[in-house]
Amino acid sequence: MKLKKETSKLKKRRCDIKTMRNKYEFIRYSSDPSKELMEDLFKIGRRQGIPERELEYIEDELTKNRKTTHTTAYSPAREFYQRRLRENPLLMEYVVRMFYHDFVILNYPFPEGF
Repeated sequence: MKLKKETSKLKKRRCDIKTMRNKYEFIRYSSDPSKELMEDLFKIGRRQGIPERELEYIEDELTKNRKTTHTTAYSPAREFYQRRLRENPLLMEYVVRMFYHDFVILNYPFPEGF
């Protein structure tokens, strides 16, 4: 009984993007913040009345020296695992199924072959 109760609590914490998307405002992320991230973030910031000089500071901080000790962008390990995932049709199908609604709602392109 205890396990069933805990499992139902976990289900309630998921975002369930398919049915709850109208309750969220999405900020698209990419390894290059000058793309979708800045566009979405600044649109919200301007609407909320954040002064331009503060938005400029945020832009400067997001775009300068993006190489941190914990970054995986362009790392050999990331390239290795990304290649391994993309070369395995079964794993790619699982990823697409898990994140299908994220792809659609956030307007991200589906991986090649889907």
